[in-house]
Amino acid sequence: MKLKIIGFLLLAFMVLLAFFLSQKSPILFRLNIESKNSLKTKPVTKLTEQKAENQPTSDTPYDVTEWLSQEAALMDTKSYDSLLEEGLLQEKALKLTALEIDKLKTKALAVNATANERILSVYMLTQSSSLSFSALQEIASAKLSVEGVPAPHSLDETQSMHEKAILRMSLDELFNRAINDPGLVSELAKTIENLKIPELKAYAKKRFQQLFP
Repeated sequence: MKLKIIGFLLLAFMVLLAFFLSQKSPILFRLNIESKNSLKTKPVTKLTEQKAENQPTSDTPYDVTEWLSQEAALMDTKSYDSLLEEGLLQEKALKLTALEIDKLKTKALAVNATANERILSVYMLTQSSSLSFSALQEIASAKLSVEGVPAPHSLDETQSMHEKAILRMSLDELFNRAINDPGLVSELAKTIENLKIPELKAYAKKRFQQLFP
């Protein structure tokens, strides 16, 4: 079954919107792309040629934020192959340095960044090494850029939904890592206490009690 990244993001935001408007049931949100054991060789397309042109050479200094902007823009093109890109993104995420992780964290929290840039930043951090744990903590415990309750169907409401999705995505990855590493449970508990969104904090406390009674 093919899960397209863009289609899934739109579906996830719709689910989040339905929850935060109704506040009746827990959100089931996570950017969970199906893992593939192998990638088939694809013929070169205009998209892959464009990506090849964007790759840094030995004479071109590499900037992860520039790469992120290019990748995020390509996500909206018809020829974007999410199955092929999944493996490439995961491979790149595992090689992120501490400095690059910090830049992605900054981009994820940047109000002036596009929705694709912010969600892709968080996705890369969730796929990265243990170095990204503190960055995910900061994102999960961030406050929303829009204060108060935004007007229905407004740009502020859309912005809030996007940011809640990003925060929830980061929080879920912190849970995943704490489950696999008991030494991180106390850090997760501290993060939960620092959460700024009441709905997210209530969800986190309930899940924490279920997983770590």
